[in-house]
Amino acid sequence: MLLGIFERTHVSRHEIGQCRPSLADYLLYELIFGVAIGAAYEDERARLAKRLVKRARALHESLGYRVSDRYRHKKRESLEQIIRRCSSKPPK
Repeated sequence: MLLGIFERTHVSRHEIGQCRPSLADYLLYELIFGVAIGAAYEDERARLAKRLVKRARALHESLGYRVSDRYRHKKRESLEQIIRRCSSKPPK
């Protein structure tokens, strides 16, 4: 009822992993339970962060060789921030 859905199986499908909640459902769950989306899906968040760091490191490294890109320093700084947020290892 709090979600505005009166179908009994709606929440049940989320609980058993049969389907993923919509963004609106995620946000409502956050408000109802007082737990951020990331905390509720910590394992998934950690897995995605690891993949993101890997891609960000590769891009950071490749930008080091692109001397003709006049924005490469700004791009690398942005990537460094992403890497710091997602891992404990700083970029090389």
